[in-house]
Amino acid sequence: MDIGRRIMELRKKQGITQEQLADTLGTTRQAVSKWESGKSTPDVDIVIAMGSLFRVSIDYLLLGKEDAPVQIPPQPQRRHRLPWYTILLIIAGCYTLLLPLIAKLYQIILSGHESVVVEYCIYLFRWPLIAFVIFDIAMIYVGAKAYLREKRKNRSIRRVC
Repeated sequence: MDIGRRIMELRKKQGITQEQLADTLGTTRQAVSKWESGKSTPDVDIVIAMGSLFRVSIDYLLLGKEDAPVQIPPQPQRRHRLPWYTILLIIAGCYTLLLPLIAKLYQIILSGHESVVVEYCIYLFRWPLIAFVIFDIAMIYVGAKAYLREKRKNRSIRRVC
């Protein structure tokens, strides 16, 4: 049996179409069809990705050694932790919800005192509000950028495997 027949056999055992296999490997359906018909052979990096996808050794895919299918040991169970950028976005969301309360406290502080010292300190009270808003926007920006970077990285990993 040649590599094309092994690919077709493994693909059918997994219950996926040529189109789905091509999408997973980052190639075209026509390329998968050519492999299975024996008109061409896949590149080495695609053979490695197929070995991981079908959970067989590369020797089995290339040479057809029947004793070569490997059992990949199960991954140890990890506790699911939220990524740091998710925690940052949650804090930024709560912080955004608290900004009106902070502004109200600022208004109460300013209206409650009529002394000369307060007149000089007005800029100290105005500056923190601007700083709160800038800090909030920065947290949202950093968290969203990290989330999108992670999402892009995961998408490229799925294409290989």
